[in-house]
Amino acid sequence: MTRVDHRRLVRAGLLLSALAAAASLLAIVPASAQDESTARGDSTLGIVVEAVVPSPSGQGYRIVGTDGRVVAYGDASFEGSAGDVALNQPIVDAFADADDDGYLLVAADGGLFNYGASFHGSTGSLTLNAPIVGAAGTPTGDGYWLFAADGGVFAFGDAGFFGSMGGRPLNQPIVDGVGTPDGEGYWLVAADGGIFAFGSARFLGSMGGRPLNRPVVDMAPAPDGEGYWLFAADGGVFAFGSAGFLGSGAEINTTFQGFAVTPAGDGYWAVTPEGALQNFGNAGRFGAPISGPPGRDVTPSLERVGSFTQPIALRPNRLDPDGGGLLVAERTGTIRAWWPATDRRELVVDLSNLTSASGERGLLSFDLDDDATRLWVSYTDNGGDLVIAEYPLTSSGGADPYPVGGARRQLLEIDQPFGNHNGGDLHVGPDGNLWISSGDGGSGNDPQNNAQNRLNLLGGIIRIDPTPGPGGAAYTIPDDNPFVGDSSALDELWAYGLRNPWRIAFDRSTGDLWMGDVGQSRREEINVEPAGSDGGLDYGWRNLEGTLPNIGTPSPSAVPPVYEYGHGGGRCSVTGGVVYRGSVLSGIEGRYLFGDFCTGEVWTLRLVGSSASVERLAGVTVPQLAAFGEDADGEIWLLSLGGGVFRLEPTS
Repeated sequence: MTRVDHRRLVRAGLLLSALAAAASLLAIVPASAQDESTARGDSTLGIVVEAVVPSPSGQGYRIVGTDGRVVAYGDASFEGSAGDVALNQPIVDAFADADDDGYLLVAADGGLFNYGASFHGSTGSLTLNAPIVGAAGTPTGDGYWLFAADGGVFAFGDAGFFGSMGGRPLNQPIVDGVGTPDGEGYWLVAADGGIFAFGSARFLGSMGGRPLNRPVVDMAPAPDGEGYWLFAADGGVFAFGSAGFLGSGAEINTTFQGFAVTPAGDGYWAVTPEGALQNFGNAGRFGAPISGPPGRDVTPSLERVGSFTQPIALRPNRLDPDGGGLLVAERTGTIRAWWPATDRRELVVDLSNLTSASGERGLLSFDLDDDATRLWVSYTDNGGDLVIAEYPLTSSGGADPYPVGGARRQLLEIDQPFGNHNGGDLHVGPDGNLWISSGDGGSGNDPQNNAQNRLNLLGGIIRIDPTPGPGGAAYTIPDDNPFVGDSSALDELWAYGLRNPWRIAFDRSTGDLWMGDVGQSRREEINVEPAGSDGGLDYGWRNLEGTLPNIGTPSPSAVPPVYEYGHGGGRCSVTGGVVYRGSVLSGIEGRYLFGDFCTGEVWTLRLVGSSASVERLAGVTVPQLAAFGEDADGEIWLLSLGGGVFRLEPTS
């Protein structure tokens, strides 16, 4: 008998306040919880992640892709996958058998793929009126149900048939179905949150007829059979009966595809189509295809303060630390002193005869020492090679720095075999040395394998002391550089295995080095090297793109990114940023800001143990986002290659 009552109200407290959501995000990821090395099974998933299948203990899970690939984490076993099978239809659901001897993957045509589990039949050879959208096993493990989008139910093995919605009008299609713990009934859920109960399944409320921001996509029963959860695509969670409300992803600006509840019913997991995972309540985090939970919105505002010609880097004017002065580099070859309050500008250095702003070339970065007596520039010369040069500075007696005429000194020149991937960021580190990011030399997939060749300076981080060395050397090698005296590497090299670390930055509070490394075609990545590191680290390229295998065999010691993202939604190229250490913006203190050049989106990232908590800055979009900068007070500036210079402001 079908029991439907859309008049029942959702239990109070289903909608999580913004404050509670923020607290939840900070509390749910234990510092030692994530260990991506526990992953077993397929090294990559398909384009879309479809399902999460917990282990009986709740101390692990399997994540399943639409292409049938499976990755197991924690204590969940990996028994096999359909990743190498030519599927007629994509995988739409997966479930474990009662004894967790294995699991089954279910395709949209009802075809089943069993791994360590019993097969009792399928609809794979039948002509269906509507595709299969969900499946559930019986408590004995000797049967299962398949649920179709039109409400049809197909029972196999010892699974009983208790009714269906097949042939009956629906306001919205069925998106999932789950069995009761006693095996004597099941529920179907529609995209609008309508519930249809059969057999021993009790109707305990629904979202049918109530407004939803996004459709319901998944459902799970409470362990005692006296409640259930409905999960919406925006991460919204609706708890009925004995099902407890343990948090929601509704405050997170993303789409979720698969959900699962812990066997004890005291937590749940939500996974995005790309493979980022969020955990709630007592659901532990044991790894995911994409490290770090998905992002939640925070809301500083963006103010356009000025315009330049292809602004590419911004630093405080250290001759005017209290006057609000800045130095801004334009890719065409000039560095200007600028006072935003009055828009006063003074030319500091003009390199326009030494460089050309074409493709990825031009003036790329600069920095100066604490007392503003020396300025260093990074640019590609007219032949395309990366050059690091020094200009001694003087002052007019005020806050205007000027180069000492005729005193330019070239420190370093790096041959660039191709016209792209120059890297080229430059910073004076907390140690007073110059830190320079270098790209892999360009083309695609690093055809010369430069990033793994430690006998050149391409595809890595360079650390030099700009003080002239013995024998007329333009600079000095710091004694504690990791490869000093190592014949297999150049002394200047600090780290390697990077593709195009376009923007790097030091946390002015901790000294940690943050790197935004531009990917090839699948992953953009953020890397962090803690202050006090001995250096010498391999960040994996070209063997790895992010955490994905690429070309060749990666070193076991290759360092994975702390965060990575794919190219969905028009994203294409990470723009590394800075850690916020200012005092004006609340809610992002100590977070690393970064963005995407193509979409102009900006996110903040905070490490929680080994996991990354990521939040998007709602309403902050900078077209052609080329760089971030800090002023003397640690406030954040954003530069658009289209000309705009922006400042983050507190939301009024």
